[in-house]
Amino acid sequence: MKKIVFALAALLTASATFVSCSNDDEIVTEVPTQGKYIMTVHATKGDDATRATLTEGDSPYGGVAVFCEWEAGDEISVYNSDNTLIGTLKAQGSGSATNFMGSLTSAPSVNETLTLKYKSANYATQNGTLAYIAANCDYATTTTKVETVEGNKIGAEDAWFENQQAIVKFTLKNKADNSSLPVTQLKVNDGTNTYTVNCASSDVVYVALPGFSGQKVALVATSGTTNYDYITTSDVTFANAKFYRVAVKMNEIQPMSSASSPSSLGRVIATDGKMYTHVRTATLAGTTASGIIAYVGSAGSADTSSETYKGLAISLVDYFGKIRWYDNLSSGLCVSHTGNRSQALQYKDGIACTATLANSNGTGMTSHCNGHYHQAAKVAYDYSTSRPDGVSRWFLPAMGQWNMIVQGLATKNAGSTISNDLVGDPDSAPDAYYYTELNSAITNAGGTGFVDDEYWSSTQLDGGFNVWTYSGVGYVSNAPMTTNNTAHVRPVFAF
Repeated sequence: MKKIVFALAALLTASATFVSCSNDDEIVTEVPTQGKYIMTVHATKGDDATRATLTEGDSPYGGVAVFCEWEAGDEISVYNSDNTLIGTLKAQGSGSATNFMGSLTSAPSVNETLTLKYKSANYATQNGTLAYIAANCDYATTTTKVETVEGNKIGAEDAWFENQQAIVKFTLKNKADNSSLPVTQLKVNDGTNTYTVNCASSDVVYVALPGFSGQKVALVATSGTTNYDYITTSDVTFANAKFYRVAVKMNEIQPMSSASSPSSLGRVIATDGKMYTHVRTATLAGTTASGIIAYVGSAGSADTSSETYKGLAISLVDYFGKIRWYDNLSSGLCVSHTGNRSQALQYKDGIACTATLANSNGTGMTSHCNGHYHQAAKVAYDYSTSRPDGVSRWFLPAMGQWNMIVQGLATKNAGSTISNDLVGDPDSAPDAYYYTELNSAITNAGGTGFVDDEYWSSTQLDGGFNVWTYSGVGYVSNAPMTTNNTAHVRPVFAF
């Protein structure tokens, strides 16, 4: 019998291909008597796996393969060119190839193309074993052309089936110490669909899923009472009728209270108060992503309003559109202010300043604050994305907090601490603080990056005409508070 060998498919750490089995033995054991027309077709299912036999081993052609065979009694459905079911055929023997025979309710025409289907797959309740996949997840199709119609006997071309799913062998490890990670549940998300595998405790889990291309794969696993997550760093492809071996080092999902620098930078805080690798893994775990960690320090370092807040998390996206600072044509000082850039970078009072600006009813530094609307602070203060318990309200970061955010994101990308302060000259701005550089820490977590524009802080300049801003090209700038001037808002919460 003709052999089919698929090329090696690389994915993550290692992968392998489906390889055809070779067996020419045919045993015709049954001749159907029901139905008006009798059809015979010789079918090979050598490039994938059937429920009869599904085992992993070394391929004689190199690499690793899943070997497969038909089992006597397997049934395939026959559809005519109008996609109407006209009968079923049954395997007359076992092996990689065998004759199928059965009855049809109507006679196809010579040269008519028929579609053959081998059952439907059930991916919903997998248990992580090849045996389950072989018994429940094997959906294969092909077409064949009718060659002869002689009386009530119909002959067709040889048929070569191809499975409509990939099989992936996940080998799981704990990233913290590279130890094996036996799990009792593994959730796999391909960007559209989620497949949940409940299994006996094992660090090796087999999963069948329909093929896809160009998607990141997200995983959430349960080991004992602890959950772990992982997402591929780039888009991957799992092709139908292919077998992949994937080794994954998974991150423990920990409470935000255990956050530290630099390991927690770039992680996602969700509404359950835990840290995840990505927005999608938070969703896969059944919670909602709130923000991305951009700074972690000692207790009380995140904002002057609290002796406990040690970190800052930025929202996943900018507030929609560019926003005015306020709606008043006059000048005035409402919150902390300085004319010195270095001094501005020391201000870490965004929570208090935002509250003052958002509720400007004469509670600011001067009576000027009474009766006008600070748009930038208000949209940050009222930002609607849910947050976990125990964190601050959303706020507009003070200039010193912008400094900490930029340093933290740059540290995440560099893998080592970066502590240079933001400068006031764009020509002297470090490349690491440029928005395109910072954005990888944001987008790798599933957020939307900064843009090449200015972002409001809650720190004013002396004189009451301007506000300090972070410029997306990596330096400290300032913008007038006039009603015709706008900038971006990236809300922040402290934890």
